[in-house]
Amino acid sequence: MLNSSRALPVGCGSGCRPLEHEVAGKLSVGAIPSIALYVLPRLIGNFQHSYPKVTFELFEDTTEKLAQQLEDGTLDLVIASGSDEIPNLARHSLGREPLLMLLPEKHRLARRKSIKWSELASEKFLLLHEQHSLAIHVRQLLAANHLKPELVLQGAQLVTIAAMVAAGLGVTVIPQMMLKTEFVKGCVAVPFAKPVPTRELTLLRNPLRAESKAAAAFREEAAAAFLN
Repeated sequence: MLNSSRALPVGCGSGCRPLEHEVAGKLSVGAIPSIALYVLPRLIGNFQHSYPKVTFELFEDTTEKLAQQLEDGTLDLVIASGSDEIPNLARHSLGREPLLMLLPEKHRLARRKSIKWSELASEKFLLLHEQHSLAIHVRQLLAANHLKPELVLQGAQLVTIAAMVAAGLGVTVIPQMMLKTEFVKGCVAVPFAKPVPTRELTLLRNPLRAESKAAAAFREEAAAAFLN
């Protein structure tokens, strides 16, 4: 869902300089782990191609901790997930992303075109630690579908959990953005039957702090990349 193209700056008459020459400095960006690895390399690569005078400092953590860093001024922007409002922070929706079931290649459901939650009651689940927004959302989905599966492993990185799935330890739920990476090798990702579960991607900033030109440009670039 990340668009590699970018919109050209608008509103610049013949007498002003291109925006690329005006945007410079360090930009501190935070992202939750279930987004950072799959989105930031291409997004920042495209951005630096357009704005080569901008350097980056990256932080990965939970939404709660990144929000605290936004409030104290450590971060300029945060890319996170979740629909809950966070006090004192401005929230910009970047759209919704489907969630998929990740199974070992030889799993009984691996060749299915779609999976129903009711078919997962006997499965062993591997999930991120409870403080991660994706794990919170998956637990809510399981509860909403009246499932209390056996939880055999909790981890801090989806990459590690995917490797455990490939080894046959259990199953997990992943965001669609992970599907086209090498990290799902040895696994099969199967869509859910309708209604398809999704997660909302959001960009957070602190409206009480002045926004730099670099931060404003990156925010617009991120919105254009996701909302395609």
